[in-house]
Amino acid sequence: MSKYLIGVDSGTTATKVILFNRKGEIINSSCSSYPLSIRDADVVEQDPDDWWNTLVKGVNYVSKGVKNKERIKALSISTQGATLILLGKNKKPLSSAITWLDKRAKKESDELITQFSQEYFFKRTGHKIEDWSPLAKILKWKKEPKFYKRIFRITQVNDYLIYRLTGKWISDPSNGAMSLMFNLKKNNWDSELLDAVGIDKDILSPIKPSGTSIGNLSSSVQKKLGLSKDTLVINGGHDQYCAALGAGVIHQGDCLLSCGTAWVVVCPINKDFFDPLMRISMGVCVTANRYGLMAAISNGNIVFDRIRSIIGIKDKMLQDSKVEEEINKRIKKNNLIFLPHFSERSGAFIGLNLSTDKYDLLLAMMQALAFETKSIMEILKNLSINPQKIIMIGGAAKSNIWPKIAANILRRDVTILKSPEAACRGAAMLAGLGSGIFKNSQEACKNMVKKEKVIKPELKDNYREVFIKYKALSEIIKKV
Repeated sequence: MSKYLIGVDSGTTATKVILFNRKGEIINSSCSSYPLSIRDADVVEQDPDDWWNTLVKGVNYVSKGVKNKERIKALSISTQGATLILLGKNKKPLSSAITWLDKRAKKESDELITQFSQEYFFKRTGHKIEDWSPLAKILKWKKEPKFYKRIFRITQVNDYLIYRLTGKWISDPSNGAMSLMFNLKKNNWDSELLDAVGIDKDILSPIKPSGTSIGNLSSSVQKKLGLSKDTLVINGGHDQYCAALGAGVIHQGDCLLSCGTAWVVVCPINKDFFDPLMRISMGVCVTANRYGLMAAISNGNIVFDRIRSIIGIKDKMLQDSKVEEEINKRIKKNNLIFLPHFSERSGAFIGLNLSTDKYDLLLAMMQALAFETKSIMEILKNLSINPQKIIMIGGAAKSNIWPKIAANILRRDVTILKSPEAACRGAAMLAGLGSGIFKNSQEACKNMVKKEKVIKPELKDNYREVFIKYKALSEIIKKV
């Protein structure tokens, strides 16, 4: 009798739920979107009930065709990272969730840098303190003592949803590391740091490894989800690290190129490693005994989608044969350069002329995000970490052209998977590990990760001179 696993991906704008069998085949899937509340450029919030309601809806939908619910052995969750939920004594949110896109804590992040230094945080937590950092946001709330005293627990998305599923407070290392309160060497909350900034460790959920069995669903939730009382909840992880597992990126030398809201590069490594110039962050993989180097183009697809909508290229047109044909015509002769540095509040097209059309603009944007990825790869190479096996996932991986552009610019083979839903798959693999269906990550990958094709770079490097020009222009535009 087949055994099934549920992977949930609670993302920034949608929840995806997929029912897999142990061979990695998708039995059923669901996707429900929800909004971001953007009050201004720095305040970006979300309703935590949206995550819960879409999870319940999705699990009910994907499991409805399984008559014997005992065949669904376990579920686990991949989540957006660095999004905070403040809970009162009644275990309910005191406010909307503060998302990772929120940058309201610039003053507090600057104060922390002045008090401790960036090196202090980076060498302990693997990340620099910035305006998005959960720690900085917590210190902002500490300046409002009446409100802060009402806080019973501070959670991120994973431990919030685990509590709603099981009634237990459990977090995981990959999400803990995104909080700037987690000590990578100790693999736990940093008690010394928390004492220094005046945060009670008990306000945070205990840490357990990803893939650990937390227990069964609570009886009320089990009925609401329509699952068996024996279905296990397995500790999940940060979405990019879950996606790395779901893409089979588990060994040093592997590299995930995740093309979502942010474009993210993730490289597993066997031991802790800190970039002395603090350009590449380090976290904890959901694969046992692996750290993960991570670098992000934080608003890659946001910028791409914004400009794309302005020039009248709809999302579904990106896979249209005519669009692909028009872009292919321009690949070897397009001298237009796009600089997507909107996170520094600057961006530009360089090289516009009277013959420039929307396809030139589209191609320049596609190349720009590949150039940004190449810049990250160059840093990794200079750090003696030179990943060769690149797995590309996300929206860009669905295009016939973008992976070819990436392969040619990166000068490496680019692998595309049969199923692009790597974060859900990674969560389901954790469910399989925690429930004993798989012995280890290698067995889980062998069973559940399937490659579709490998795209090799063309022999001639047509992008070398363009990339040199791109880097030079990038330095200029960042100062504007």
